[in-house]
Amino acid sequence: MKNKNLLIMSCSQRKNPSIKPLKAIDRYTGVFFNVLKKNNPELKDLDLIIISAKYGFLLPGCLIENYDMKMTKKRAFELRDEITYDFQDFFKNRNYDEIFINLSKYYSMSTYYCSGAEGRRWEVAKGGIGERMAQMKKWLLRIQKKEGILNFLTI
Repeated sequence: MKNKNLLIMSCSQRKNPSIKPLKAIDRYTGVFFNVLKKNNPELKDLDLIIISAKYGFLLPGCLIENYDMKMTKKRAFELRDEITYDFQDFFKNRNYDEIFINLSKYYSMSTYYCSGAEGRRWEVAKGGIGERMAQMKKWLLRIQKKEGILNFLTI
């Protein structure tokens, strides 16, 4: 199976406070999720993997409870084997035109750098939150323009 693009990002501290379980994509409300939702709300031609301090590897439709847990170096190492296995399982029979990784330091430690991922072009966000947000927005707009679905929504 050929997939177009993959975005790998960490969860956010800001969350929808609903007491009922929500899809991961609806639970997280931080700046990176706002950029994603404003620039590709339908996740069109885009697969998304979310790395969570509590749940590890998540797909956008996974139902999750509200929680408050911070990724630490210790937690990253606790999750590493499970997340690596989940990555390898997810990437079976998948490859991508482009992969964009937006993970902070400890979230990156939990992933073995996305082992098993195949993509012709890789981009890794660098810098502070504002820089990484701008890089992710630029990537989202570029892949949409390339696919002909640019929706002109901005942050």
